[in-house]
Amino acid sequence: MARIGAEGRHGGHPDVEWLEENKQRLMQGRLTPMPLDGQIVEVDTTTPDSLNYDDLFQTIQTAIR
Repeated sequence: MARIGAEGRHGGHPDVEWLEENKQRLMQGRLTPMPLDGQIVEVDTTTPDSLNYDDLFQTIQTAIR
């Protein structure tokens, strides 16, 4: 929400419209992954400062090889 209307945010991002269109899904607390082939890597972004980016990067590298 803080990014909406932030200085320097490109006007091409339809943030408000996207939120309105996806409100019901967001209120469920979780978005369903897109039905694509491959490994799903779940990332909890509620506390990004505690995320182990090295482990995440390694997991992604392994998944795309």
